[in-house]
Amino acid sequence: MVLKCCAEFIESHGTVDGIYRLSGITSNIQKLRNAFDEDRIPDLYGDESILQDIHCVGSVLKMYFRELPNPLLTYQLYESFVAAVTQSEEERLLHVRDVVRQLPPPNSRTLEYLIRHLARVACHSSETGMTPKNIAIVWAPNLLRCKELEEGGVAALQDVGTQAVVTEYLIRYVELIFCEQKPSPSPRPIRFGTHVTDVAGTPKKSRPKSLAISTPTKLLTIEEARLRALTAAIKPDQKYIEVGECST
Repeated sequence: MVLKCCAEFIESHGTVDGIYRLSGITSNIQKLRNAFDEDRIPDLYGDESILQDIHCVGSVLKMYFRELPNPLLTYQLYESFVAAVTQSEEERLLHVRDVVRQLPPPNSRTLEYLIRHLARVACHSSETGMTPKNIAIVWAPNLLRCKELEEGGVAALQDVGTQAVVTEYLIRYVELIFCEQKPSPSPRPIRFGTHVTDVAGTPKKSRPKSLAISTPTKLLTIEEARLRALTAAIKPDQKYIEVGECST
């Protein structure tokens, strides 16, 4: 509910400078957070204070993912994602796809929905200043974290750069990472900015500022996220890692 509600609003009203980079007004952020915590859908389109502070919606969405007890990309797969993006250019895409497919199904569905949303936002970088790289920098710590480095220090700062590389790669190659067919050895990323190209390099018209989301994707709920944590083992008869209940 949080992701779909905020993403749809940002795609229809969020073509503004610094979207996701600038923070919203604290009181507006808290108001939205309280509504979602109470399982209420806030009136984003009818609340003038929200319409005048688009950034508060982006702040709430980032906060939602940041506060998950286990990051969307999971603690357990952190090293696998890092290893995947350090592969040679010819092998990188296949390795990243393989790690994504190891995510628990709810995480994988939510990740695809979110990354496709961020890719659409990046298409308006000429107006917002938020290129795939800039979006990755502000989003990475909310999606991919190493538990051992969360205490801070120099290592944690260096870790942010690695997280951003993984996130930017997901955004640039979203169509190939989440497609059913195996991609070619020499993939082409989506071109962001003044126009968009498909994976074959054919020019397409730029997306309109207002984009509706109609994909019936089942998203990870707050309750599901809070009650689930990843087990360390992977069953031999399945590709993805399991999510188990965490103690309260």
